Amino acid sequence: MRIVPLTPAYAADVVTWRYPAPYQRYDMTGVARFAPEAFRVTVASFNVRALRVVTSLGFRAIGQFHALAGGTSFEMLARPEPAAART
Repeated sequence: MRIVPLTPAYAADVVTWRYPAPYQRYDMTGVARFAPEAFRVTVASFNVRALRVVTSLGFRAIGQFHALAGGTSFEMLARPEPAAART
């Protein structure tokens, strides 16, 4: 196996792949119709490494909460998806 960067040509090929049941949920048909406007992640506040990674990927803080059991603090981060990715 050889791992290479995903080029536009490879991506165009991937979206034509079709899978038999029960794996048809991985088909790329209709993906744009169901694409979210944003992705959200929740990370424990003490997990500095994970927070650094998700912010480097474009996620921005949108809120914080404390778990009822244990009182652990969590950060909520979101990354809006470009309109082009949803069409």
